[in-house]
Amino acid sequence: MEKGGKLNQELDKGRNTGDTLADEAYKYILANPSIKKVIDGLGNNRQLQKMADENHPVGKLVSKLFDGPVPEFVNEGSQVFQRYTLQILGALGLCSLPYCYAGAQGAKVLIQSKYLTENPGKRLRETGQFVLDVCGPDSFLASGKAYTSILKVRLMHAAIRFHVRGVIVDEVPINQEDMAGTNISFSLITMRALRKLGVPVMSQEKETYVQLWSFISKLLGTSRKLLPANVKEAVFLEKKIRKRQFRRSEEGMALTSALVTFLQKQQIPIRPMRIKDLMIYLIGPEVSGYIGLEQHSLGVNFATESLAQAIVLRNWVSHYSSRNYAKALERIE
Repeated sequence: MEKGGKLNQELDKGRNTGDTLADEAYKYILANPSIKKVIDGLGNNRQLQKMADENHPVGKLVSKLFDGPVPEFVNEGSQVFQRYTLQILGALGLCSLPYCYAGAQGAKVLIQSKYLTENPGKRLRETGQFVLDVCGPDSFLASGKAYTSILKVRLMHAAIRFHVRGVIVDEVPINQEDMAGTNISFSLITMRALRKLGVPVMSQEKETYVQLWSFISKLLGTSRKLLPANVKEAVFLEKKIRKRQFRRSEEGMALTSALVTFLQKQQIPIRPMRIKDLMIYLIGPEVSGYIGLEQHSLGVNFATESLAQAIVLRNWVSHYSSRNYAKALERIE
């Protein structure tokens, strides 16, 4: 990953850079609808790999996905995910997704997808399923779904870039900086949330989980120059992007409000009015303020109450099942 002034330059460049391979593949699909039916019917990586030999833009994108070996740390990162699956999926809705909404420019693009505000539960389930597909056991083997799910997400991003271009003047929707920020939210920010929930994640587990998501993000089309190799680099990148892009916006607040309303209706052992407090506790007051999560309680009382709610959530998840990954599959499905 680039550092210092070069990183700023790369991030500036990244706001006008999307994913050329995926964009060309999506345009080809628009002209050849039969390809979409084939992609929609893919069930595993083995089926997808057969498309790598096809001489068209989709085939080239698939070939690029399978270019190179899967690093050993991917398996190690997957084991971390399997140990803390339910906790990680909980952090996804309570912390990782709303953290993304603080990126004001990116939120302007996301708000165009009305189902994010009209059906946030669908968004949460789809995102949860994607995380399961790419982080679960044997995800990158022939029988897994990682490459297939990654291809579909890249094409979805390309579709958004194609249809909402111009929403933000002088920027590419779902650009490289936004993609790098999403990587941070699904890796570093998730690990921070687990620590606040009292989950005993070891330092090496954090390192391998960050490395896992950098590999996933590379396959999603993110530039290598914006992919952290370790937690230290991830912390540095997070600070950079937060300073550059995070601010209060109507779009970010609307996305967060829809997510909060959905979570308040779910059967989790936290009083509905305390969902916001728990989210503030996990996200942090600064970023929470950007997305309209105001701290109603003050000082020690707020911190004590939020910590108590976090412990309730952690204990409930731990009691729910010791086989986190298997139970998570049941809940998503």
